[in-house]
Amino acid sequence: MFPSLVNLQQVSIVEILQTYEISSGEIVVFSFDIDPKKTADQKLWQVKRVIGLPGEQVIFRNSKVWIRNTLNQETILEEEYLRNNSSYKLGLKNYPEKDKENADFVEPVLEPNQYYLLGDNRTGSHDSRNYGAIARSLIRFRVIF
Repeated sequence: MFPSLVNLQQVSIVEILQTYEISSGEIVVFSFDIDPKKTADQKLWQVKRVIGLPGEQVIFRNSKVWIRNTLNQETILEEEYLRNNSSYKLGLKNYPEKDKENADFVEPVLEPNQYYLLGDNRTGSHDSRNYGAIARSLIRFRVIF
């Protein structure tokens, strides 16, 4: 999550109920490990930023992230947390056609209870660009500063 979070930085996390409404821009913690026999300490957790919400579509265009909402309106995602560092803007290496700098990469429309999560270090992050949208049931915590 660099540059927003650095290695060994301590943050507080809060467990979120399934009724909690997750917002775009929040930093959340999730795990693919759903083994009920494991404690939280035994699971591998990932920390990512919420980019796309249910019903939205994420589009990568000209090194920017765009969101197409349920009314088919597109807006550029303002990402001040990237500290205007262009090396964190897109991370085209996560796509098979990475040589097409100006090509649009359009993700599927998110289903109900699906979220599109990205790391802030876009060029080095393993995130929804690699493993797809994340089910709401896998998201357990949110980071608070």
